[in-house]
Amino acid sequence: MSRNSTIEWTDHTFNLHLHLLTNWAEPLQWQFHARHTGERHKVFAGSMCDWAEARGDLIEPRRRLWNLIQRTPHLDWILLTKRPENIPVMLPPDWADGWPNVWLMATVECQDTLPRLRKLASVPSIVRGLSMEPLLGGITFGDDDWESGYRPDWIIVGGETGPGARPMHPSWVRGIRDWSGAHGVAFFFKGWGGKSKCRILDGREWNEFPSPADRSRE
Repeated sequence: MSRNSTIEWTDHTFNLHLHLLTNWAEPLQWQFHARHTGERHKVFAGSMCDWAEARGDLIEPRRRLWNLIQRTPHLDWILLTKRPENIPVMLPPDWADGWPNVWLMATVECQDTLPRLRKLASVPSIVRGLSMEPLLGGITFGDDDWESGYRPDWIIVGGETGPGARPMHPSWVRGIRDWSGAHGVAFFFKGWGGKSKCRILDGREWNEFPSPADRSRE
């Protein structure tokens, strides 16, 4: 099955705020294909909304989403939010140490939003990641965060896109890449943003993904 997403770090996108029956049926088709081919497909859930936003109209779609995730164990669901503080009250009752096919991620655009990492790290998950897209400034990780276990498994970096996109300085990207390499964090460079489609940083593409070690609940 071909990818249905143009986002480089996922295979599919799924929008839980859409109530179309075909939208909710598609992941079951992806699951069928993945199971029969022995593959795993990554699904970005909520590319057009924040799944953890405290909105009344998202309560029922979230419930349906957890049910759908349970029915698709060969799909790795990537749940990205800018509100990681809301995650604990929105998880299913049997979350425990995390579901084996759910990756939790938070957006971090600059140093001021880095505290979202601590909020994300307080939630057990097989993978925790940061999406630094758009990256709007340099980011420095404190040694105390690393030593205290407040660290991501995966970092995605990308520049701002669209009209009036603000430029991303190469030193910001290199700083995050170097820190990731030194601490065993998977690093994915999505691109420079603006009008550029280039994904090259220092002579190569960076397409690293985390490797969850435990899928014991599958």
